[in-house]
Amino acid sequence: MTESRGVSWPLLLLALMCATPAVVGGLWVAGGDEDYQGIGFAVLGFFGAGVFVLGLKAFRS
Repeated sequence: MTESRGVSWPLLLLALMCATPAVVGGLWVAGGDEDYQGIGFAVLGFFGAGVFVLGLKAFRS
């Protein structure tokens, strides 16, 4: 049987901090003109992946 582990709060806080630019990137993709969509996808992908990886690591560590 596995033991219940706690949440790593610093990693979870860092993941939430990365969520802010990811949301901004999503807004650039959704509402921006064609000039901002490319950078919006880049920001969304980079910081969105960071949110996913850090959040997963926070709950598994």
